[in-house]
Amino acid sequence: MIVISDTSPITYLLQINQVKLLPLLFKSVVIPARVYEELCEIEEQKKWLESGNVYWVEVKQVSDKELVKRFSRILDAGESEAIALAKELKADVLLIDEWEGRRIAIEEGLKVTGVIGILLEAKRQRIIEKIKPSLDILVDKGFRISESVYTAVIVQSGE
Repeated sequence: MIVISDTSPITYLLQINQVKLLPLLFKSVVIPARVYEELCEIEEQKKWLESGNVYWVEVKQVSDKELVKRFSRILDAGESEAIALAKELKADVLLIDEWEGRRIAIEEGLKVTGVIGILLEAKRQRIIEKIKPSLDILVDKGFRISESVYTAVIVQSGE
């Protein structure tokens, strides 16, 4: 399974101490070079990446610079490279949270999920027992989620 990630899913999962879900659910995650750079802009994330314990993250360069340039008209550099790399590698799933990035990725024929989808899948597979504590921390950290989506996630998870 080929899984590509944008910056925010990894950042948010690190903030809620659930980044361990990524290798448990997907075995490995590929990130484009720009996403690696964005992650390294925060010292704790840089230390985490350089710790030697993140064997399941692979950094790849995007070949199609024109595709990146086209996406960059609307999206930031990390999102643009993540979508371009997902298309290039024919990824099974793209991990991305930003609405505009998700919309474009779906228009490009990609399957997407984000932090909430990862938490729901982890709950479904019984890797985690509860989603609500993680959701509450996400909201405290600035993750934007509407009250209706929050409620729907709690209901869907059976909590």
